[in-house]
Amino acid sequence: NDPLFPLQWALENTGQVVGGVAGLPGADIAALEAWSRTTGGGDVVVAVLDSGINPHPEFADRILPGLNVPEDSDATEDVCASHGTAVSGILAAAGDDGLGIAGLDWTVRLLPVVVVDPCAGPESYVAEALVFATDAGADIANMSLQYFAGSSALRDAVLYAHAAGVLMVAATGNNSASALAYPAAWPETIAVGASTNLDGRWASSNTGEGISLVAPGVSIRTTNGFTSYSSRTGTSFAVPHVSGTASLMLAVNPWLDASSIREAIESTAADLPPGGYDLFTGFGRLDAAAAVAGVPAPGDLDGNGIVDGADLSILLGSWGICPPRETCPADIDRDGVVD
Repeated sequence: NDPLFPLQWALENTGQVVGGVAGLPGADIAALEAWSRTTGGGDVVVAVLDSGINPHPEFADRILPGLNVPEDSDATEDVCASHGTAVSGILAAAGDDGLGIAGLDWTVRLLPVVVVDPCAGPESYVAEALVFATDAGADIANMSLQYFAGSSALRDAVLYAHAAGVLMVAATGNNSASALAYPAAWPETIAVGASTNLDGRWASSNTGEGISLVAPGVSIRTTNGFTSYSSRTGTSFAVPHVSGTASLMLAVNPWLDASSIREAIESTAADLPPGGYDLFTGFGRLDAAAAVAGVPAPGDLDGNGIVDGADLSILLGSWGICPPRETCPADIDRDGVVD
């Protein structure tokens, strides 16, 4: 019942006119179907490495204490034209609350990490931010940003986050280039380009080796300022559709690791155009419904699609104090003990 939901073609494309263009019905990420399984679980943390996040009513109560890297402070309100706030709305705006828009995950917690001062900053800021987010326990790092050097400091930070199991989602860039921006160019990230409401690639979305997939990124209605809304275009606004889908997947099964989430998102993408993987749209356009539907239930410990006696045997064999999280799927309630 969010009043602006009819404008959110990315979530449900009925052919509505957006930005003067009538859409292709069905050219969306099938959010309604994804929400039929879950609208979020409340424990997932997504770090938004961006310009900060304003305490918008759509998600104000879910913003965690973060870091302003340029200022070395805890001041994390948005410092650049609500860019980070817009990204956060796509990812996390509460849905079905009679207010504004609906985001992908209605209960996800946001960790704001400011990396610009006010609207630009070196790669070293992003590197420091990614290490901070990793150490703070973020499950996902949303990086709606682009750089062209690929510094050793940022590379080291990406490898650090990857080793810690953080799922990194990054923008391919907005330069119509045949090479991906950094950090999306590195294989440890999910590199996301932008698609249109006609299921085509947005013309300015960078292409090239390593692109994972595309997601809606043209005329995306989202949060703006402290209480308002606006429409945004760019690969920056495609990225949070993927981060939000990953967050929903973790809400279904918190034991999913980053590689499993990535494989599921890529393998369930709607091939665009038909013919398999290509350097323009990767594996295709994000299909949130298919990605979420494919997540096994937490009790399905052997991953065969059925919770049965074999899973019970695994549970009983793991009884007691739990090893580190990534090696203890039998700890279904994540309290550190299989009991």
